[in-house]
Amino acid sequence: MIWVDELRQWPTEIRCFQSGACHLTSSTHDLDELHAFARRIGMRRSWFQDHRRLPHYDLTPERRQRAIELGAVFVPYREQKRLRNAANTGVST
Repeated sequence: MIWVDELRQWPTEIRCFQSGACHLTSSTHDLDELHAFARRIGMRRSWFQDHRRLPHYDLTPERRQRAIELGAVFVPYREQKRLRNAANTGVST
C-alpha cells in the first residue's frame, strides 16, 4: 500500500516546496511498488530518497493530491512511524 503523510511547511529555498511538502512511502517498504507509483504521478527516479528508516519521495501539494486520487492512503507521519516500529519489533498493532 502507498502512503502519504501530512503537508508540512519546511524552511527551504527550493521553490517547488515553499508551499509545503509531504512524503510518499510504501507501507511494506516494497521499493518496486513505490517507484512504479511515483512514476504514475510524474516523479523522477533520481528524486527518490533512500533513507534507511523511511525510503521516500518528497511531494508538492499538487502531486500529493494526484497520489491520493490514484489510491495513495493518508496516514499521518507519527502513525507511520508507530506502525514501522511495531513491525520491526514484531509487536502486533
